Amino acid sequence: MQACVCEKDAFCCETQWDATCVGEVGSFGCGMCPATGTDPTPMPPAAGTTIDEATPANIRAAFIAALTAAQPAAGTPAAELLAKLQAEGDAQTHRDRVDAYLAACETRPARDLVDDVLRHTHRVRQLLRSTTSLIEHPEQMPTMTASVAASAHLDPATCMLAE
Repeated sequence: MQACVCEKDAFCCETQWDATCVGEVGSFGCGMCPATGTDPTPMPPAAGTTIDEATPANIRAAFIAALTAAQPAAGTPAAELLAKLQAEGDAQTHRDRVDAYLAACETRPARDLVDDVLRHTHRVRQLLRSTTSLIEHPEQMPTMTASVAASAHLDPATCMLAE
């Protein structure tokens, strides 16, 4: 799954595995079994991590247990995710990063922001068309002729399309 995302978005493995990379697992079809096109078998929980109630805390604990049991290699997205999940009291840091990103987006000229968002959306849709059985018909979905690099993403610091 990780290699699949990184093949299509090098930023995730070369720079930082972030929420966009997590979202790309599904949008790139990296969470699908290639042979059948069906959802993969869920990752089995590590011993003692059965989730009795699907609360955020319980889900987080199950991810931590499963990732810890998997012993991801240092520097991999899985290791980075494990470290972020284990970080205590990081909610304010996360809120600060989100606020900074939103502030950067708000300072951009609206036309430039919309152009970057449309170009990024176009790239994701192109990848979806080639990797999933997403139901789209040419008559229903507009196309663009813009050329967008596979590594394009909205930069979390500037809110600009980075290629």
